[in-house]
Formats: sequence, C-alpha cells, structure tokens
Amino acid sequence: MRLRCPERGVRWLLRFWRQLVLWLARKDQSTEGNVWVQLDPRRYQPGSRVEFTLGANSPEGNPVREAVFEVEITQPDGNRHTVRPTRQGDRTVGSFLDTRIAGDYTIRVSAKQEGRPLGNAQVRFLVFEQDLELDNPAADPGLLSSLARITAELGGEALVPEEFSDLLDRLKQKPLELETEIQTKRNYWDTWPFLLVFVAALGTEWYLRKKWGLV
Repeated sequence: MRLRCPERGVRWLLRFWRQLVLWLARKDQSTEGNVWVQLDPRRYQPGSRVEFTLGANSPEGNPVREAVFEVEITQPDGNRHTVRPTRQGDRTVGSFLDTRIAGDYTIRVSAKQEGRPLGNAQVRFLVFEQDLELDNPAADPGLLSSLARITAELGGEALVPEEFSDLLDRLKQKPLELETEIQTKRNYWDTWPFLLVFVAALGTEWYLRKKWGLV
C-alpha cells in the first residue's frame, strides 16, 4: 500500500524538522562581538506583529547606551526590509509587521559606537502556514443543530450517527421530486391581442377620416 501525503503537510514536516535541528544545534541564533537580540516567542501566525529587543555590551559587560543599531529582516522569499529601532527607557526595541508569507525569517542586527563596530547578531523566527478550515476539524453538534433548526421548513433536521440508516430508508421510500424554476419574459408588443387592438385602432381611424371626408 502506498501512502500519499499532501504537499502542504510535507512542507510543514520538513520545516518542523529543520527548525528542530537548528534549535538543537543553536544555529537559529548567532552573535559576533557583544551585540545581542532577544526574541520571544519564535513562532507566529501570518500577519502577526513581531517585536524584539536588542542591545550591545562593552567588553566588561556594561550596556553601551550610545550604540547605533542597524536592523535588517530577510523574508522567506528573499526580500529584505530595513527596520528602524526605537529607544524605550533603558531598552532598544524593534517591530516588524509584514509577516504575511509563511516560512523562515531572519533578523540581522549590527551595532556601532562612534563609528567603531561593536559586532552583530542574528536570530530566526518562523511564520507557520495557517489553515483556518483545519484548525478545529472536530464536529460541532450545537452548530449543526442550529443550522438544522434554521432550515426546518425545508426539511432540515439534526441526526445522531445511529439514525443515519433510518434516514436512508426514509429517503428510499420518499418519491423523487424535482422543482425547476424557469424565468420567462413576456413582451406585450409581440402578443396577438395587442396586434388586434392596434389594427382595430388604425382601421377605426381610417374609417372616421373616410366618413368625414378627410381622405
């Protein structure tokens, strides 16, 4: 027996195992120098707002408040976007909104102090492909019952699985009925009564003109 997996499911499995291997190998986040990026969580829904915190430390481990950051985000399709971080108190934060494409994103950060490079860092996050129809595949008996009540006048009814065989028996015994709605257009100009009235009017007009000597 040969099993066939949907293409979307195969892509999801490959992405899952790739992310797992990267996480185990600590390759989804890398730093060079004393620059860091903090991003939690790492998985987002399409269209979500991604917020992250970044910073730089001196060789002694003290925060460098005068650091100037450059942030670039690479999307799964290869497009790159520059993000301008903002200062909020003692923290420097950035945000990214264009997460409509599912796949792996990379945030790359470089920092300088008075023109001197302090290092760079990068972190990855995943936007997973969401299928609203399959998020909750379980049956909803309450919703089905409400739909049946709405269509009760047309014969709708809610049944439990045990009553399915009885439903088939009732359908077999019920005669087939087919109603077809046909739309027709009636043009009074092309009907015989209108033609007779029109001819009678012309004949009467001609007769009166003849009688009164107008012809």
